[in-house]
Amino acid sequence: MPQLKLFFIASSFLFLAACSGGSGSNNDDSVLTGQFVDSAVSGIRYETDTRSGITDSEGRFTYLAGERVRFYIGELMLGEAQSAATVSVFDLVEGINPVVGGALEKAIWNWRRGPGFSTVINIAILLQTLDDDGNPDNGIAISSEVAALFNPGSIDFNQHWQEFPLDRGFRKVLHEAKASALLDAGRQIRKPWAAMAHLYASLGIDSRLPALTSERIERPSAPGSDIFNATYEFDTAGRLIRQQSPRIGPVGPLPQMQILTFAYDAEDNLVSNAYDFEGDGIADGRTEYSYDADGNLVRLEFYWDDNLLHSITTITYDMYGNETSRQYDYDADGTPDSFDTYTYDSNGNQIRAEYDSDGDGSPDVFNSYTYDAEDNLIRQEYDYGAEGILDAIYSYTYDAEGNLIREEDDYDGDNNPEVINSYTYDARGNLLREETDYDGDGSPDYRYSYAFDDQDNLTREEYDSGADGILDGIFSYTYDADGNLIREEYEYNREIVDTYVHTYDADGIQIRGERYYQGNDGTTPDEIYIPTYDANTSGWWSIFNRGALLFL
Repeated sequence: MPQLKLFFIASSFLFLAACSGGSGSNNDDSVLTGQFVDSAVSGIRYETDTRSGITDSEGRFTYLAGERVRFYIGELMLGEAQSAATVSVFDLVEGINPVVGGALEKAIWNWRRGPGFSTVINIAILLQTLDDDGNPDNGIAISSEVAALFNPGSIDFNQHWQEFPLDRGFRKVLHEAKASALLDAGRQIRKPWAAMAHLYASLGIDSRLPALTSERIERPSAPGSDIFNATYEFDTAGRLIRQQSPRIGPVGPLPQMQILTFAYDAEDNLVSNAYDFEGDGIADGRTEYSYDADGNLVRLEFYWDDNLLHSITTITYDMYGNETSRQYDYDADGTPDSFDTYTYDSNGNQIRAEYDSDGDGSPDVFNSYTYDAEDNLIRQEYDYGAEGILDAIYSYTYDAEGNLIREEDDYDGDNNPEVINSYTYDARGNLLREETDYDGDGSPDYRYSYAFDDQDNLTREEYDSGADGILDGIFSYTYDADGNLIREEYEYNREIVDTYVHTYDADGIQIRGERYYQGNDGTTPDEIYIPTYDANTSGWWSIFNRGALLFL
């Protein structure tokens, strides 16, 4: 969240507050009313330089013109903003505004540290998860008892949204609230795509995220002979329920089509995945998934075409959502065949892993992990025989910004690294150079260099396989004014061997791709990528789960 600022109350404001009957009075005509929204949010504490209170059932707060307002849940500050008739979660993060279409996808997948779009996502997840009745569509109400569970700085909103569900402070509060019956026992952390779909709907903003329904790659030289053709079907919530696509072999798509189907529970958890590898309408196998009341995956059951249970994996967790053990029953006879156990420190960092591969109760492999005061992993030790002798050691060094700058790989555990990797960054944290010393002699044997534009888009990669100053590969990337990648060129040994050209619609959604092989004069592409979309199906789930679609 933005850095807190000290606000000094002038004597005139003190006088005004005294005359108006204190912070809870609305008698003075100069007192204005605002509303805090991700839908109306009630039960949130607010402060301005002159006033304070709790947002009412309509999410309302009072302020004087020109004041900034700070919002808290208990003692935890959510953020601050310029007071206005409406203040949304977006206003709590300076410089972050709602965006749509392709810009929204880029914002969601921005991994830059510090306050950003992920901060907005995380605050929305928190508020909607803790809503008293679990239905943010009718407003978000935070009870005073739940708010009282939060301490200053107990949650880091500035981590990436993929990491936030495992935030130790968040998990602790949710556990305590459920244990005290302040929230229902089955309450789970709100999924990020559901949280943002609700936030945008509350603000009346169309995300302009259509769902991808098909992808096709064709060769203009052989019309009707597609290289790749896939279709996707979604349910009314925008979740993928069916995918038909070619099977992928060692060198690309195969002639056979496969069909994958998916089912979900009310909390958006995947509960079943069936696979038909021949595309004949008969499932060749399926996986079923079970979850605990916190939404943690606790059991996987694998079935093959005989519809018999073939293997079972069970998983346990601590109260913070850290995985503490895995058991593998490879023949589904009820007796585990191997065990994995994991131990964590008080900050939630995994410090030890034990692997019992034969299920005899004695670990066969020990791994241990050490961290610095900033929770950066600085050392990994591997004992492959569980005999007290280290077989491999990996060490890591970071700069003051938390960027990894050196990695030493010791493959025989003698404390003399065989491989050393070093990394250099610019002031914004972009990786500029990585070098690898394969023989530990202090001289790099391999080098990658990177360049970025002022929007932090990667524009050039240089590959020097001998670190001798002779470039073996140059990869160039060009963007339009909106930051969309429009051209890629791949050059090896001073010859361009591949070129890709991308076209987007007005919302920044890709509508066409072209590939030109080595020697092509750029007149006719060798391959054309053609996606289609359904604007009537929400693309929120697809964007947050973009790896679920084969070529998304």
